[in-house]
Amino acid sequence: MTRAIIYTRTSTGEQSLGHQAQEMECRVLAERLGAEVVAVYSDTISGSVAPADRDGFISALNSLQRGDVLLMWRRDRLGRSLVNNAVAEKLTAARGARVITSDVSSEDSAEATMLKAMLDAVAEYERAIIIARTKAALAAKKAKGLRLGNIPRGYTTNTEGEIMPNKAEQETINKVRAKRAEGFTLEALVVWCAEQGITSRSGRSPSRATIGAWVKGTEIATPIKRKPLPPTRKHRSTLESRRTGLKEMCWALREQGKTFREIALAIEQMGFRNSKGGVITHSNIHRLMSRESSGS
Repeated sequence: MTRAIIYTRTSTGEQSLGHQAQEMECRVLAERLGAEVVAVYSDTISGSVAPADRDGFISALNSLQRGDVLLMWRRDRLGRSLVNNAVAEKLTAARGARVITSDVSSEDSAEATMLKAMLDAVAEYERAIIIARTKAALAAKKAKGLRLGNIPRGYTTNTEGEIMPNKAEQETINKVRAKRAEGFTLEALVVWCAEQGITSRSGRSPSRATIGAWVKGTEIATPIKRKPLPPTRKHRSTLESRRTGLKEMCWALREQGKTFREIALAIEQMGFRNSKGGVITHSNIHRLMSRESSGS
């Protein structure tokens, strides 16, 4: 009997089917295909993130054997990018398996291939529309003078979203800053705030990080002595270990006839970076694949 691996994905705040509902739909699909479900993997992450950068998808990919099927509820669960989805398909095919979703025929036909491309294009278009709407909404709020993002410390907003001073919070912050100026450490301030019943916006006793933000820039009259931190061993991250699936992705694109420059461009668009956070060049790709070919 054919083995089936189920993969589910939801985005943060997404209102579509959750992991459990997607899994149920996939189990129905597996039964229709006469396949046995042997594992289920999930990710809660945006569809704009490349599948090779998701822990759940990589685990599902690593568990595939020749002849297996990777089941998903719909094509947009794989991702919302034509390039990323094509690469994910190639990575799956490299293991002798194939991706099957409930919204595309499981037959290996020209019509099914075309429908996959169309659905991937629609998913990418929907994501672009959401981004455009979000930008327009933020621009409208900014034009009205409303707050965008987190409210500054010591302030609040009224019912219309306009920023106004929060005198109570400002007094609290000033008290903590005064103690900091006397030489209190952040740890001591945490204890002092708990004793004084001082709370943060959440209604809880402020954490060390919160207090650190409150007293940032405060001059200290008495210098605080701290023990030096032990030396840390530096680790240089190599290009190969920087991102899981990078080598496989490069080879998949190479099999499509892409040049090293085209591969580098595709890798950059997927968000890959080198160990220093810079762009991976076509020369880096060439060296990586050359070492892989030579077995070094």
